[in-house]
Amino acid sequence: TIITELKEYCKSHGILINHFVSEAIAKKLR
Repeated sequence: TIITELKEYCKSHGILINHFVSEAIAKKLR
């Protein structure tokens, strides 16, 4: 799933990317 891919991506790139991705997801879910 896209969530799994995002989790692995975050692990690879760190917390800053994780925060950015979280905001992007929040916008898409609205």
